[in-house]
This record gives sequence, structure tokens and C-alpha cells, in this order.
Amino acid sequence: MKMWNTVLLIALLVGCVATANADYDDYLWADSVEGWNGNIKNFGDELMTWETSWWLTGLPDCDMDGNGYAFDPGDNDYVAGWKMPPANDSFTVKFDTLIQNSPGDDVLVVGYSGPTYESSVQASSDGINFTELGTIGIGQPGYLHDFWFDLGGLTDAQYIRVERLSTASLSGGFVDAIGAVPEPTSAMLLILGGLFVVKGRVQSPRSKVQGPTGF
Repeated sequence: MKMWNTVLLIALLVGCVATANADYDDYLWADSVEGWNGNIKNFGDELMTWETSWWLTGLPDCDMDGNGYAFDPGDNDYVAGWKMPPANDSFTVKFDTLIQNSPGDDVLVVGYSGPTYESSVQASSDGINFTELGTIGIGQPGYLHDFWFDLGGLTDAQYIRVERLSTASLSGGFVDAIGAVPEPTSAMLLILGGLFVVKGRVQSPRSKVQGPTGF
């Protein structure tokens, strides 16, 4: 029984640390758009408005066919980004729940990037002072990619900004959704609770064999 409990706790811990491998449903997703600059539009060239800012919130919602192609002819999908001409393009999303800095990557940008695309991904706890987490470079045109970032020196964040860097030809790109790894407090509490149960069982007077005291 002790061996089984130990294996179970290790599995829980691994699951907690490896949250970045979970399904999309397990992540936090941006709840609102805080603001934007430039010509933010969908794949069909429709400019984003406050009424359509939901393009950047919630779960990824681009349709995918069997080959993973995200943008079928005549289908604009629910994405937001930029094309040409170059402009001072950027947008900022807000999470109602703080993104906590936990082991591994913390922020996920699901998007499409053109042949010369480049953007900066930044995070902020107050929506004023932003820290760059990294950049998104080119991807395979027409395909969505998961771009992961760590909060680095930040303790937490509530705002994520994507800012255009490249204004070269064919530097357009679009974001389907921005997510975050959920704060693992509940999983850690479960692990600690499991450790307490195991310790209690080992030290119980009903146990036939006394376990190590330094467990």
C-alpha cells in the first residue's frame, strides 16, 4: 500500500509540473482585450472593434482540417493580427486570474506567422510596465503553432501584450488565443494532503511494520 501511495503522489507531482502538456481545456485563457494599436484585423481584413475583440479571448477556435491547415478559402476564422502595410501594431489581453510563475513555461500564444513574421511577447502585472518574455518568429505558413514563454523574473502577470517587430514584406500574422498554465496550488494541496495520509498510515499503531521517522 505504501508503495502504491508513493507512486500515486509522484504521478500527481509530475502532472502538476508538466501542466504545459495538458489539453487546451485545462489552461487559463484571456478574458478580455485591454487595448490595441494599429490595424488589428482578422484573416479576412475586417478591422477589430470592441464588439469583435472576442477574437482574442477564450479557447482557440480556429477550425482545422486533417492536414492542420487553419485558414480554408473563404473562412476568416476567429483570429486577430496584422497584414500589410506596416503599422505600429500591438494588442494587449487581460486575465481575470493572475498568471503565477511556476516551474516550466507559463504563457501560451496560439497563432499563425508568415514567412518574415516577428513579434514581441510581453507580460505585466499592472498593465503599465511590461517585460519582454521572448519573441515569435516565422512558422509554417497556414498552420497554427503553440508558442510557449516563461515569466522569467516576474512573480506573476495579468496582462499579455503582443507587439509587431517585423515590417518586412510577408510579415503578417494572426493570434487565435492567448493562454496560461493554471496556478498549481490546488494540485500541490492535493499532493501535500496525500503525503499527510501516507505519513499517518505509516505511523499508525495499527501498522504491522513501523516506517522510517524521517518520511
